[in-house]
Amino acid sequence: MSIISSSWRQAPIALASALALAVFQLAISTSANARDLSIPSTKALQEVVDEAHAKFKDLQEGKNADYIPILATIPSELFGIVIVMRDGTTYTAGDVDYAFAIESTSKPFTAALVI
Repeated sequence: MSIISSSWRQAPIALASALALAVFQLAISTSANARDLSIPSTKALQEVVDEAHAKFKDLQEGKNADYIPILATIPSELFGIVIVMRDGTTYTAGDVDYAFAIESTSKPFTAALVI
């Protein structure tokens, strides 16, 4: 069963939000008790990261932000996903050795805390 549903492709949701939701859904689906949101297994989390990367890596929609001139010069084909757990365990896929500016990627996580 795919954790990342096909409807996410059409939804106006940032990838970071979609990925965070996928990890949350995985935590719920692997938990015996809905109130016990334990961290999913290492293998399961890496599979979510790999699936998200495979699903979204070929998107060509949109354009680089150009309100800060340097952002317009970043190669658009680069795409990487990194999740770092509190214990330092890291899950990666794609172009993770390139130093990306994170800009507004924290907004979905802040929204998740508020909701």
